[in-house]
Amino acid sequence: MEVEAIELQNHNKELEQARKLIAKADREYKELGVNLPDTKRKKLVYIVSTVLDAVGEMSLTRSAVRESMEDDYTQKYLKSPELGKTLFLTEYEKIHKPYDKIKNKCFELLFKIDPESKITIE
Repeated sequence: MEVEAIELQNHNKELEQARKLIAKADREYKELGVNLPDTKRKKLVYIVSTVLDAVGEMSLTRSAVRESMEDDYTQKYLKSPELGKTLFLTEYEKIHKPYDKIKNKCFELLFKIDPESKITIE
């Protein structure tokens, strides 16, 4: 029983660029750590926040297919709804995973750079 394929925009290039930016910001933070000047700290928060926002926007394209994807699995697995639900959730998590990994890294880095969330982005 095959589930209909849903066409999703390929964000591989953008995600790779996001990974590189976050890795660079992480290296810069680690080089100076607690001695990070406020100007550099603000710059890093800006970069990481911008990446987080961009990746979040891209991941919305995956959220937009949830209902149609779930409906498709429900229709294909009428005789075994539990299996359909499990397969749907597995596939849905799979399409979000690359975005979630980057977003989690962004949050982790933001908490390191600005642990008290004092820096605001304008």
